[in-house]
Amino acid sequence: MLIAIIVILVAICAVVVWGSACISSNMFVKAQCALTDKRKVLLTFDDGPDERFTIAALDALKRLNIKALFFVIGEKAAQHPDLIRLIKADGHAVGNHSYHHNPKYLFGSKNQILNELQQTNNILRENGIETAYFRPPLGVTNDALAWAIKQLKYKTIGWNIRSFDTRREPREIILSRVVRQLTGGNIVLLHDRVEHVDWLIEQIANEVHKRGLVFASAEDLDV
Repeated sequence: MLIAIIVILVAICAVVVWGSACISSNMFVKAQCALTDKRKVLLTFDDGPDERFTIAALDALKRLNIKALFFVIGEKAAQHPDLIRLIKADGHAVGNHSYHHNPKYLFGSKNQILNELQQTNNILRENGIETAYFRPPLGVTNDALAWAIKQLKYKTIGWNIRSFDTRREPREIILSRVVRQLTGGNIVLLHDRVEHVDWLIEQIANEVHKRGLVFASAEDLDV
């Protein structure tokens, strides 16, 4: 009997952990993980701004006339406000990706979690940006985070194509992982802190156009 109870508890814990880390499960936080318009593809970038590679990403996007959504880490935004302003000036949307990007913040109280998000919110406001978008670091959520998101009236944005572009793999493998999932209605997760980000943007753009799809902007999200 005791063994059966332990097995059940372990199974429940596994489901909860999986659900909290799988953004599309909507276990704690309801997230938009796909576009309603299946003709479009939205590029999103996490973990910036980066003093080396955000500029490369912006240059590629400008050259290809693509508007994207950048989820920035507050701590980095405070260090590089010029890059935040440049992202905005180029017509891209900006979202909150927490202040420290440390999953340990989820072990804090509701108010501590709210403060983590609010810190980034304040940095963005100082640079003239009011955002409606949030993406949890690593996609991990809990009920306290759900409460904080509600207080800030954020729309949580997930993804349905994860590039895993931070892995130490040849860029061709990363590209293949993305393009084989391109069907339209996609929200693609990339990072503007990897050295091949501009190449990936260009190659993904080629594939999007080959398939008769077009790029979306944050305005195409269901807000």
